[in-house]
Amino acid sequence: MPGEVNGYPVVGVSWYEANAYCRWLTEQLRAPRDTQHVSHCTFYAWRDGEPEALDLQPETLTARLPTDQEWTAAAGGEAGDRYPWGPEWHESCANTGEGGISGTTPVGMYPSGQSPLGVWDMAGNVWEWLASQGEECPLRGGSWGYNQRLARVSARNGHYPDLSYHNMGFRVVVFPAGADF
Repeated sequence: MPGEVNGYPVVGVSWYEANAYCRWLTEQLRAPRDTQHVSHCTFYAWRDGEPEALDLQPETLTARLPTDQEWTAAAGGEAGDRYPWGPEWHESCANTGEGGISGTTPVGMYPSGQSPLGVWDMAGNVWEWLASQGEECPLRGGSWGYNQRLARVSARNGHYPDLSYHNMGFRVVVFPAGADF
């Protein structure tokens, strides 16, 4: 899920700020804990369309923005210029300009828009910063202020990393340090 506040995605953050949050979260996950109370973290990974509980040691976890490849896989792949839920557009699956809401909606408001892996809001709601950096940093997913064409899995956008807008946010990937994805 994208970073969120009270169920809404966090918006108005630059690529630099999104990465700073990921570094902060990694520090929080790795911080020493009272081992009598917290000795592990339970995360869920999707395998074969079902959630699988992973019992991980917190000091081994790293948080970061997803890569383009990871984001695409979570959205169900680009084959056929599709949307995360399938090949046809359905207004009931995503918060885009066609819906006329003109702002963000709580994460999960469009349950029929989940990707095949069960990931929420991969289309519409907010553009999401990705891990890559260049002169322009990539954004994926479209947003509430753009039409359905830009909510396709294959659609990409880019902005300078120091810019922030009311329709741009981020998603966090957490994984064991040293894992090869």
